[in-house]
Amino acid sequence: MTTVQSQNDEFVFFQKKYETILEKFLKEEGILENSLHEGYQFGRLAISKNLGILSVVAIHHDYVIDFLEKLTTDNHLDIANKASLFLEEVLSSYQMVANDFGDAIKLLNKRSVEFAVRIRALQDSLKEKEVLLKEVYHRVKNNLQVISSLLNLQVEAMQDPTAQEALIESATRVKSMALVHEMLYQSENLAKIDMGEYVKNLFQYLYDIYNVDPELIKYIIDIDSVSLNIDFAIPCGLIINEIISNTFKHAFPNDQSGKIDVSLKKQANQIMLNVKDNGVGISPEINLDKIQSLGMQLIHNLSKQLGGDIILDRNQGTKFTLTFLLNDK
Repeated sequence: MTTVQSQNDEFVFFQKKYETILEKFLKEEGILENSLHEGYQFGRLAISKNLGILSVVAIHHDYVIDFLEKLTTDNHLDIANKASLFLEEVLSSYQMVANDFGDAIKLLNKRSVEFAVRIRALQDSLKEKEVLLKEVYHRVKNNLQVISSLLNLQVEAMQDPTAQEALIESATRVKSMALVHEMLYQSENLAKIDMGEYVKNLFQYLYDIYNVDPELIKYIIDIDSVSLNIDFAIPCGLIINEIISNTFKHAFPNDQSGKIDVSLKKQANQIMLNVKDNGVGISPEINLDKIQSLGMQLIHNLSKQLGGDIILDRNQGTKFTLTFLLNDK
């Protein structure tokens, strides 16, 4: 079994175990101390499995959204606040979270309570579910934005360039997820993301975060009228984020000019994504099936999550081609 496959299996194992105990906690009456302690133990387990903060937050976030969407009662905010308490216990196992994120998590819990009055007042609306869903997307976006901002603050406090780069990369990944929820919140269609608009917004953010001159490195977008639901939009957006970020960092050294082409085409139920640059190219030593960097691992694993195949072409720069099938998820 390859290292990547082993890591993926451990991630899936932790995800299923986490969802089981979180569901039990959300369904039980009140807030039991032993259940909260179990959350802390899950944090220790995550650390032992080398799972980062973002992985744990993503697992938690995906399950809570799914849980809230299936609720037939009107206590969405009570459940969300309860889930936040559980997440706080899980993340308290991470020393950095305990020291730097604790106050932020408490603030998010407080905001959950403040939203309760607003949401309950909308329960009898004809657009009850739509309004609730918008609030959920809005809160998730805000929560992710807080994490992204905290990571950026950590960058300023760090002296080690390697640590700074790792935190910047983590912040861009959080932002790419937050962007999906921001667009869902602002859209009239709460189920689909306009990928053309998404990629434009992502480019503008990455230009800023990596301090890239848009006159020096230009981008061309050729995207069909394609809208993806959240299950496809987030992993697809993360893949695009990783590829563009790597391009900005490595493809054009010494202020070299160039361009990045992004195309996304849909034929029947098949999606084909191409991200190409005319830079110096990726080293021939890099193999997508035997990868060490977190960014490349994410590209590989997220492609598998989509049920797709990704091909790396090193001719005249670097080109990633991802194909996957849409279904009725």
